[in-house]
Amino acid sequence: MVMPKKRLRIGDALLEEGLIDEEQLQKSLQIQKKTGKRLGKILVEMGLVGETDMVEALAKQMKIPYVNLSTYLIDPAIARTIPEHIARRYQLIPINKVGNNLTVAMVDPLNILAIDDIQLMTGLSVKPVVATSTDINNSLDNAFGADSQVSNLIEDLEDIGKDKEDIDSLDNLDADLGENDAPIIKLCNLLVSQAVENNVSDIHIEPYEKDLRVRFRYDGVLHTRMNQPKRAQAAIASRFKIMAKLDIAEKRLPQDGSIKIKVNGKPIDLRVSTIPTMFGEKIVMRILDQTNLNVDLTKSGFEPESLVRFNRAVEAPNGIVLVTGPTG
Repeated sequence: MVMPKKRLRIGDALLEEGLIDEEQLQKSLQIQKKTGKRLGKILVEMGLVGETDMVEALAKQMKIPYVNLSTYLIDPAIARTIPEHIARRYQLIPINKVGNNLTVAMVDPLNILAIDDIQLMTGLSVKPVVATSTDINNSLDNAFGADSQVSNLIEDLEDIGKDKEDIDSLDNLDADLGENDAPIIKLCNLLVSQAVENNVSDIHIEPYEKDLRVRFRYDGVLHTRMNQPKRAQAAIASRFKIMAKLDIAEKRLPQDGSIKIKVNGKPIDLRVSTIPTMFGEKIVMRILDQTNLNVDLTKSGFEPESLVRFNRAVEAPNGIVLVTGPTG
C-alpha cells in the first residue's frame, strides 16, 4: 500500500478543485483558530461546500477511492471486526474483507495511527477508502445501533406472548410507534424495515437449543444479522404468524401465508413459511418489493431473436410454456 509522502491539506485540495476561493478559505481558517473545529466541518456548516463534494475532491487529490456508503450494503459481521468505540473514535468502518485484506472506509485515510491500530488489532492488511462522516456514522448506527435497540427490546420480552393483545395490535410498519407499544412489535418492525432498506431477499428466523438466530439473504448468500435469547422465540413467531393470518396454536405442521405491509411508503409483500424443527418453529419470509416489479418483456433481458420465439410460443393455440427461476 503506497501512501502519499506529504499530508494533504483539505483547504489546498478544495482550492485546486475550484470548490472554494482563497477568501473563503482564509475566513474558514480564522473560525478554525477560534473554535478548534475541523476545517472540513466548518466549510460544510458555512454552506461553502457539500460534504460529498469535499470528500470526492480529497479522494481525487489523494488518489484513494471514494465509496458512497449510502448505496453500499455492509455485512454487519465485517463491520464489527473493529469495536464500535474504536470505529467511532477514528471515524471509520470496515466494509469488505477479501483474504487477508480489509477494506476500511475512513473520513481521514491518511491517519497512519488509526491504520496501524486496526492492523495490529485484526492481523489484517488495511486498504483505506474515503467516505463522508455522515455516511460512516449512519453505517455504524446500522451495524451497531440496531443490535443495541434490539437488546433493549429483548429486556422487555419476558412477559410477551402471554397476552395475545401484546402481539396482535399493529399490521402496518408505517404506523407511529410510541413508548407504550409492545416491544415485540417494535422488534419485528425493526427486522422487516432493515431487511427492506438493505434490499434483502429473505429473512430466516431459526431456533436453536439456546438462542434464536436471524439471518438475512442478499446476493444469494445468508448473513447472520443477530442472535437473540431463546425467550424471544415464541413471541417473534406468534407476531409474524398473526400478521400472516396463520394459526398460532398450530406448531406441529408447516404453514404458509402472506403479509401485505408498507415500509417507508412502499408496498411490500412478504411470503411467510413456517416449519417445525427440533427446537421450535423456523420462519422464512421472502420479501417482494412491488415497486421493483418489471412486467415489460422487452426489459427482461431477452435477446431479440429469443423474444420473438417466446412470443410466438405464447401465442400458439396449444402447448405449454414453462417460466422458471427464482421467485420475484
